Order: sequence, then C-alpha cells, then structure tokens
Amino acid sequence: MKPLPPWLYLPFDPFVASHALPSSLGDALRIEEFRFYGRPLWRVYDGRDLLDVATVKLLCGPELIFYRPGTRPVLLEADTFALFTQRICLQLSPDAASQEIEQSAVESHMRLATGVHAGRLLTACPSEPILALAAAHATRREIDLKNATRCLIDLIFRFRVDRGLEGELYSRLILILARDMATTNGLYDETSRCLRPVTLHAMLRKLVKSGYSELDSKLDGTSPPFGTDVHVTFTHFVELAAEVTVLDAQWCFEMLCRGAAAQCVFSQPVINGFIIGYRGKLDEPFDETKLYLIAWQTKARQEPVPPNQDVGLTCPLIRYKDGTVVKPDHTILLFDLGAGDTEYTSSKSLVKACSRAAVPTTRWGGYAKAQETEGFFVGIRGLTPYAVLDWDGLDHQKLLDTINPEGPLEPKYGSGARASYDMFTHGEPQRLRYEKSVYFSDGIAY
Repeated sequence: MKPLPPWLYLPFDPFVASHALPSSLGDALRIEEFRFYGRPLWRVYDGRDLLDVATVKLLCGPELIFYRPGTRPVLLEADTFALFTQRICLQLSPDAASQEIEQSAVESHMRLATGVHAGRLLTACPSEPILALAAAHATRREIDLKNATRCLIDLIFRFRVDRGLEGELYSRLILILARDMATTNGLYDETSRCLRPVTLHAMLRKLVKSGYSELDSKLDGTSPPFGTDVHVTFTHFVELAAEVTVLDAQWCFEMLCRGAAAQCVFSQPVINGFIIGYRGKLDEPFDETKLYLIAWQTKARQEPVPPNQDVGLTCPLIRYKDGTVVKPDHTILLFDLGAGDTEYTSSKSLVKACSRAAVPTTRWGGYAKAQETEGFFVGIRGLTPYAVLDWDGLDHQKLLDTINPEGPLEPKYGSGARASYDMFTHGEPQRLRYEKSVYFSDGIAY
C-alpha cells in the first residue's frame, strides 16, 4: 500500500494582516497586490505570470474550452461551476449528481474542502481576488461570457446549484454581467497589469436598456452624467457572516482593494447586499469621505412588490476614522425578478429619480437618526428591462422557472426541501480546519 500524501497546513490570507494597503486605490488595483490575498501560493509568482498560473489552476488548463455536442457551445458542469463560484458565491444543491461536481471542484478547480458530514464532502470558496480575476479574464469576450451564463442557468435548471430563496443568486449574476459588459476590453489591462475599474454610470447603462425616460434623463440629462465620478472595482462577491448596520470606512477601503462586493446574510433587514464605490481620484490618497454605496434588495415572487417599496430602502451607515457616523451618498436597486414586466408608478415609469427612505417604527440600526438623505432609486420589475439579459440564445422561460419560487422547480428548491438540506449540511462535520488552513497535497496547493 502507498502511504497517504502529506498534509501541510498553512493559514488562508496569511499576509493580509501584515501587508500595508497602498495609499491610493489606483495602486491597489495592480495585479501584484493580489498576491497578498488567499493562499500563500500566489506570493511565489510575480505579476507577469500570476494571472496565467491562476487560470491554469482554476480551469485545469490555460483557457476555457467550449464543446459543441449540439447547436450551441457548452461547458463541462465542473468548468461552469468553477468559473462562477469564484465570483458569485455558488452553493451546490443536495442532488447526488452535484456531489461529483463538488469533488471535481476540490480536486481540480481550487475549491476548498471544509469538512465531511454524513458521507458528503463539505466545501467552500472564500474570497481570492486573483482567481476571481482569472475567471473574469477567461470570459473577457462577450460571446464567451454569454455562453458561460447560459451554461450556468442550465446547471441551476438541472438542480445542480442552489438558487437561493429570493433570487439572491440572480441579483449577483446580473450585477457581475453588468460590471463585465461595461468594462471595455475586459477587467484586466495587460499593458499596465492592473484591474480596470468601471464607473457606476457605465454599469447602470449596461444593466438596464435605454428607453426608460426617467432613467435616461437621470443618467444622461446632467453634466457631467450621473455616476461618471463613482468608480467600482468589484470582481466577485463575499458572503458576510453577520447583519450589518454601520460599516467601518477602513473596511470599505479594504473591500475596494480586494475587488469584493458584499452579499448579506439572509436575515439582514432592508437590503440583500451592497457594492462599495469611490468618488475620489484613483491616483490620489484614499479619502474616506468619498465612499459611495450601491445597495440592492431582491424579490422573486410572482406577486409584484408594492409601488412604494422604495420608501424603506436605504444603505448602511459608514463610520469614519474619527468616529463620525454618516449616511453616504448611495444608489438603491430593487430587483423584482419574478413579477411580470409591468411598471412601478402611475406615470408608467420604471425609475424614480430620487427616494428618501422613511424610518419605520421598528428601527434598523442602518437608518439615519434624523432624516434619511436622498438616494437614487432604480426599481426593475420582470426580466425584460435588463440589457445584460437581452441576447439570442438565452431561454427566458427557463430563466424565469429557475427564479420563481412558485414555479415548476419549487418541489426541489422550496422551503421544505431547503430545510431538509440545511439539516443535512449544517450538522457537526469533521472539520478540516479550513478557517485556519489550506489543504496541500504533494506540495501543490489546491
């Protein structure tokens, strides 16, 4: 019998605490900075080789390979999962076939094993900016991004990936698509070896089609156009571990440097997630007073949300270094994914130019103590308004079936099935100490 390969334990994110963040956001976007996040492996390589190595590690090869068994190109299930799990926090379903994907993800696609429970491998995909950038770079051609997205929807339709109870997965996907499609020539600039940021204006223009008068006039009817001074850097999402009310400004800067957006816990009041933006100049020292938040709420029911749903929506507060707590400038997005393509207000407009959140009787700590400041509200009902979902080859009915909790997939994705799955996956597993360790075998970091 052959001996088992050695297990070497090293911390995850071991260099983050000791590494001083760059003074400016522009310097933080250099690919050399991404070596300090995630596994110690990345510190071995310099910026010229780092993305190529990360791509090989993530895809088990130098590039994304599509197959054409029929009329449309497809990806292997494991490759599809590897691409998107690094960016939008995918969780596999309890279906038996998904276990093969999970095992392949750990063996060949950089997913981490966290434990074993009831005969099933438990895994996770923590934030690793270089892998998220590698996934984005692999789909830098828009045709590849669209084909990969179609493969992901097929994966959800076949009950391989958990969709979430309120369409949370699709809100993350839509935002990632808008970010990628709004970024000219891909997220990675090979000349400067830097991550390309994108403006909020460009992202909103790619998110929603033109032709909605209030949005068009708000985005393009001013000089300079709305959102052109707000930079966003996110390449992937991270799942927060607790409810948030007040965000530390330094933590916000760290999220900007990491290229991460936040998916809130399911119990989070008011919002489901947020993206951190920055209104300052990228080549100047970071100024905490120029932080900007883009928060969103997602609904997936067939019954439309009320027309005044925006009244209670706002973003968290931000605490500056001196202890001052403020409500930052912000944009609120409402994704009413499961409803029909009707519009919100009596004036038949999709968008309200501004909205001041009311402070309800039951207080959330993220509301301002006095009066809420005005924020830009964009309410999107149904799937038709999304420019990022308007392309040939996307099966909108299949997409709606996988989103809608009352749809044909409810027996598999419904609350009863989820409760059974949660009981199965949240037992007391035999931990592999992922929180403090990374699994190595034969000297190779997986």
